[in-house]
Amino acid sequence: MAIPKITELALSNDTAGSFNPGVNWEAYPNPLTTITTSITLMPAGVATAGGKITNVILMLQGGADTVNPLSMTAVVKKNGTDVASTDAAISFHSGAGTGNVSTYAAGTGITQVVLKTDGTANFVAGDFITVDFNVIRTASPGTEMSNVKALITGVKFTS
Repeated sequence: MAIPKITELALSNDTAGSFNPGVNWEAYPNPLTTITTSITLMPAGVATAGGKITNVILMLQGGADTVNPLSMTAVVKKNGTDVASTDAAISFHSGAGTGNVSTYAAGTGITQVVLKTDGTANFVAGDFITVDFNVIRTASPGTEMSNVKALITGVKFTS
């Protein structure tokens, strides 16, 4: 398994160098391999300030299987606790293409994330963000899923 890329970004939004309090974390296994089994606790990043996770986007190059179920779910966790009531997921179905697919927009076989509203999606400095990539399959598909990635976006709280 490759070392995950960890990215935290504060994007400048004016010429004075003020910062938009945005944060992005990415987690992905080795992009050159196909994913045939679940991967748990893939590190995505460590929070450096307090904030709230605002979205989770699962991206992958689609697999194909016209007979058996084939899907992937991205379960984002903060210090081991799920932050979503509904996880981002991509399910392939008979006739589905094998191109790039994401949960950014709704569509057939796409489940967009629903984050918990009880404060579970909030984070403080030092919180550890991980992703479980869960594969559901019953047999070897015609085309495996590959280039799997989860993008976790958030906003930092201002004091």
